[in-house]
Amino acid sequence: MSRFPMKYGLWIIMVTLLFSCSTIRTEPDEKTLHERAEKLWQAKMEGDRETIYNMSVESYREKVELKRFLRGPLINIISFSIQEIKTDLPDAQVTVNYRFSHQGFEFDAIAKDQWVWENENWYLKMKPLNLPF
Repeated sequence: MSRFPMKYGLWIIMVTLLFSCSTIRTEPDEKTLHERAEKLWQAKMEGDRETIYNMSVESYREKVELKRFLRGPLINIISFSIQEIKTDLPDAQVTVNYRFSHQGFEFDAIAKDQWVWENENWYLKMKPLNLPF
């Protein structure tokens, strides 16, 4: 009895399993969006502009270079709380209450961040800033 057909069969099974695992897709959900929004606002609090940039939609990153983004304004966020998430796939809106300081004064504000599901993850919709420099 030849072992060739058995080896061939095992090879086909391994290749099939490999391709089936590589095609598993992530589906959009509120839990993932909440985690991404938390990560974004934590980055804002810490002044981690590179993380903020990398969480923006691809079309924004194609128009605005990281170097230019790093020169943009940064708000001094003191605290934040995610209040509401509304999804209408592939889009979503995350409402965030936050406190920031400016020139020694503290202010409360509300942000309504727009997100979109692309490349199997949630990304923040941002518009390019028109900086004078």
